[in-house]
Amino acid sequence: MIVHLKKLVKATTTGTPFVLRRGRAHELDALATLSTDVFTPRGKWFDVWQNTKHLLMVWDLQAQFYNRFYNWRSIVSEFVPPLQESRYALLVAATPSGSAIGMTELCVAPRPVAAAVGGSLGLPDTGPYLSNLAVVQEYRRGCIGQSLVRWCEELSLVWGHEVLYLHVDVSNAKAIKFYENIGFVPLDRDLAWYEQIGRQDLAEKDQLVLFKRLSAPADEWQEGDESGTSRT
Repeated sequence: MIVHLKKLVKATTTGTPFVLRRGRAHELDALATLSTDVFTPRGKWFDVWQNTKHLLMVWDLQAQFYNRFYNWRSIVSEFVPPLQESRYALLVAATPSGSAIGMTELCVAPRPVAAAVGGSLGLPDTGPYLSNLAVVQEYRRGCIGQSLVRWCEELSLVWGHEVLYLHVDVSNAKAIKFYENIGFVPLDRDLAWYEQIGRQDLAEKDQLVLFKRLSAPADEWQEGDESGTSRT
């Protein structure tokens, strides 16, 4: 299981070796740029608006990463209702030389589906939530994204949880298929969830909730499109 801080060198299906490890404080700026490049690519050199938008999003994500990395315990204390469990992990895939080529975040958060729906499915009130899964373009289709998801699944089990949640833009058919292929099930989202975690600004986005039960052994990894797969 890939749950400790020890490095694990793997090879992608295209033969590129990579390391799975925890994110580090000194690379938060670089990870913000990596994520923004995936979800909001830079424009041509003359595309002033796109490049300005990219830069503003990098700055915003840098601030979010620093806040979550250093202050997660205080963040969850402000949830409604507050969470007693303050778990957060920044997970990175990197080349053997250390350059980050993929990343994701995992935290424990309130269940992102309505109480009636979650109750009928026997889903717990809180659970691990995966976000910002991103892989650099030239390293996609090499199981890096799936390896990061697998690590999130294993870490969730270590934390004592058996369900993993995430959101995907409803227009991102490739990402939805990617997650369904590795065992995730789509559900309607609960708009009130964004108020619970203090992110009302995200409620305007048209997103789909997916979840996966983790009590059984993780599925075999399958090749798929890992670009911009989960964003919060």
